[in-house]
Amino acid sequence: PPTTDASKFPINLGYHNALMVEEGGEQSQIISAATTPAEGDWQGIKVTGNSAVLRNLRIAHTNQSILSGSNIQLHDVTLEQSATGIEASNTGNVYLYNTIIRDLSGTAVSQPVNLIMHGSRLVNAANGVVNGNANRNYSIATSEISDMSGIGVNVVQASYLWVSNTLIRNTDVALSISRDRFNTAVAEYVTLDGNRIGVQGNVSSVDYSLTLRNSLLTNNGVAVG
Repeated sequence: PPTTDASKFPINLGYHNALMVEEGGEQSQIISAATTPAEGDWQGIKVTGNSAVLRNLRIAHTNQSILSGSNIQLHDVTLEQSATGIEASNTGNVYLYNTIIRDLSGTAVSQPVNLIMHGSRLVNAANGVVNGNANRNYSIATSEISDMSGIGVNVVQASYLWVSNTLIRNTDVALSISRDRFNTAVAEYVTLDGNRIGVQGNVSSVDYSLTLRNSLLTNNGVAVG
């Protein structure tokens, strides 16, 4: 597949309202040209328009794989061997379909306004999905979040989290419902396995709702705490 030398410079995307990159049978690549590629060899992609669509693409060896203040869709994309995956800056929605984000020193998906994640995997990072602001809606289905040194998924004030047919394993905390009040989390047909804590409600959380349906919590240090 075609490869772009992306060493040490950012690529700005978004001169049009929608952008599609290289549809094809094999993944195109934007990677480091260094003899020994490593995390941080180049800055990453910055989405500057209203929205962007990326398909069949591999991005590796970055400081920030994708920095987006807009709506962004990823279809059959791999982000790996980088510091962070997607940083949405609390201003953009993130849609992940059949996408893999793995082998990061930082967070896989950070600060999306809303998140839809279907058929995707977040593997081997500091955190899976981190939300620092209120009034967020996250939908995660038929996916995997595993091998996180920190949190699998967290939500804070006045947010809604729906997780279905998903495996979350080998994290410090699989699902974290934290800070203040009025959070709602629904998990159905979910497996939480091998986590230090399966579901955690922060001590400052009040008036939050957690529903577990047809789910399996196994080999966790604490199932619900």
